[in-house]
Amino acid sequence: MNPLLTYVNLGTGSLNDQKNIETVRLFNVLALLGIFTHLGFILLLSTIDQERISLINLIFIIWYILIPYFNSKNQHKKAVFLGNLSFAPMAILLALSYGENFHVEHFLFIGLAITFFSYTRKTDIFLFAGINSVTYTGIVISRLNGWFSKVDPSLIRYEWLLVFTVTILVLILFSVVLFAVNRLYQRLEKELKLNAKELKIKTITVEQLLENARKSNATKLKLLKVISHDLRAPFTGLLGLTELMEQHYERYSKDEMKEMLRMLSDSSKNTLMLIENLIQWSKLQSNEMMPNRKNLRLNSIIKQNIAIYSNMATQKSITFINKIDDFILVNADENMLMMIVRNLINNAIKFTNEGGSIQLSAEPKRRYISITIADSGIGMTAEQINAVLVSEEQTSLAGTSGEKGSGLGLLLCKEFIEKHKCRMYIDSQPGGGTVITFTMPIAKPENDIEF
Repeated sequence: MNPLLTYVNLGTGSLNDQKNIETVRLFNVLALLGIFTHLGFILLLSTIDQERISLINLIFIIWYILIPYFNSKNQHKKAVFLGNLSFAPMAILLALSYGENFHVEHFLFIGLAITFFSYTRKTDIFLFAGINSVTYTGIVISRLNGWFSKVDPSLIRYEWLLVFTVTILVLILFSVVLFAVNRLYQRLEKELKLNAKELKIKTITVEQLLENARKSNATKLKLLKVISHDLRAPFTGLLGLTELMEQHYERYSKDEMKEMLRMLSDSSKNTLMLIENLIQWSKLQSNEMMPNRKNLRLNSIIKQNIAIYSNMATQKSITFINKIDDFILVNADENMLMMIVRNLINNAIKFTNEGGSIQLSAEPKRRYISITIADSGIGMTAEQINAVLVSEEQTSLAGTSGEKGSGLGLLLCKEFIEKHKCRMYIDSQPGGGTVITFTMPIAKPENDIEF
C-alpha cells in the first residue's frame, strides 16, 4: 500500500463507525500538515537568526507527532483531544512571539470547524468551542489595546511571506476539513442507501416467510378438511353400502344388486381419485415433486383416460368427441399429464347433464401444444373461475347427479401445469358449458417418444 495512505489510515482498522474513521483520518492529515508547516517555519526562522521563536514550533511538532502515535495505539480519544486542544495555545504563543502584525488567531476558525466535526456530545463541543472563542477574543482585544510587543525588525522584511503563508495554510486547512466533511457525507449517504436496500431485502424476505407460513397453514387446514370430511364421507358411504349388501343380500333382486355394485364401483373410483389427488397435492405443497419430462404421444394419454371414464360417461349418456391428431407430441411428465387429463375429464363428466358431450382437441403452437377440454355442462361463475386461477381456493360443488368432490382437482391441475412452466385458462359461464385450455411444451426432437 502507498506509505501516505498507510499513514492516513493509522488506527482505523479497529473502527466500524464511518464518522469515527473519517475523524481519525482527518486528524492524521492535520497532524502531518502541522508537522511540515512548523518545520518550514523553523527553517525560515533559522535563516534570519530567530532560533528562539523556532523553539515554539518545535514544541508543536512534538505535540502533533503524538496525534498519529495515539491513533496507531487505538487511543483515539487522546488523539482527538490533543488535536482540538492544540489551536488555542498555538495561537497564543505565536501571537506573543511574532508580535502584533501577524493575525495567527485565524487558525482558531480551523479549530472551531474541527471541533464540530469530531465531537457530537454537547459538553465536548461547548468546551473546545468556548476555549477557541475566548482565545480569539482575547488575542483581538490585546492587539487593539497594543498589549503585544513590537515586531522584531529582522522579521519585518519577511512580513509578506509570513502573512502569505498563514493565509495559504488557513485555506489549505479549511479545504482539508471541507473535503473530510464531504467525504463523510458521501460515505454516510452510500451507507444509508445500502442499509435501505438491505432493509428492503429483509422486508421482502420477512413478507415471503409470512406468506409461506400463511400458505403452509392454509395447506394444513385443507389437508385436515379433506381428511376429516371429504375423505371420510366416501368411506362412510362405502361401508354403509357394503354392510347393507352383506346383511340383506337375499332381499335384493339381481338388477338392484347390479345397481348397488355400480354405485360401489363409482364411489370406489371417486375415492381412489381423491386419494391420488391428495397424495400428489401433498407432495406439491412440500416441493418434493418435480416433473420428469419426456416426449409423449398426447392422444395415447387422452385415450387411456377416456377408457377409464367410459362407463361413468355411458351411465350419464355423455359422448366423447376426440379431435386430437395421433401425431401430436408433447414434452411432459407422464404421471402429471395423466393426472391433469384424468381430473379434467372427471370434472367434465361430473358437471355435464345426461345426454351431453365432451370435446377434446389440441392445436400446435410455436413452442407449446394448446390442449382444450370442452363440455356442455352447467358452467362456472366468474367467482368460481377466480377462486381456481387467482385465489387458489379449494371449492367443492356437487355434480349434476349428486357426485361429490374435494375441490382439489382443478387446483392440482393448475399446479402440475405450472410445474411445466405453462398456463391454464378457463372460459365458462353459468349454463353455457366450460372450456378449459392448458398448454404443454412441444416435444423435443432428440428425445425418444413414449406411446
